[in-house]
Amino acid sequence: DKTLWIDSRFLSHKGELYFAKESSKWGGGVAFFDHNGTGSVYMRLYNITWEQMLEVQKQEGLEWYGNLILLGCDTSGIPIYTVTAESRDRASAPSDAYYSVIKDALVKECGIDEHKAIKYLEAAME
Repeated sequence: DKTLWIDSRFLSHKGELYFAKESSKWGGGVAFFDHNGTGSVYMRLYNITWEQMLEVQKQEGLEWYGNLILLGCDTSGIPIYTVTAESRDRASAPSDAYYSVIKDALVKECGIDEHKAIKYLEAAME
């Protein structure tokens, strides 16, 4: 049901963004979520079905995003899940193109100041 993807919003959640692995598509590291991190991660939430969540996980790659994590529930009781790696890999910087896509989404869709978005992404690459 593609209409479910229209209903989205952003959330900041405890954890840490990091870049790892080497994507043949992007030419560098890709984003992962470390739920043990002590910082804060910006997330875009979509109100999708469980089957769609599993399809997203499958399309992103079960080898890389095999860990399905329940982050809690939203204010209406709907569970919030994310997918990430089973364990944290060696850091790998993202390509300029991938970095730009994420930075632009933080600025345009989250309303984050560009300077703050850059600092956030730079911290994820340390």
